[in-house]
Amino acid sequence: MEIDQLERRFREWVRKGMTAPAPSFDALRDSSDYLPADVIDMLAAQRGLTSFWTYGQAVRQLTGEPPSSVVRR
Repeated sequence: MEIDQLERRFREWVRKGMTAPAPSFDALRDSSDYLPADVIDMLAAQRGLTSFWTYGQAVRQLTGEPPSSVVRR
């Protein structure tokens, strides 16, 4: 699946309430494309994500990784 299609699927999944089980969005982990503001707002409010602006940052946090601003040791 192309990245554009996967990004569209991710946006639709978030906007439709992020039903479980979540589809795999692993291919977006390294994406630096920016998320739309409404998707950022929904992820922050409903999933508690912080310090994210891109698909990659959001996908990594959804899988349990800390926000990018947190230094890993």
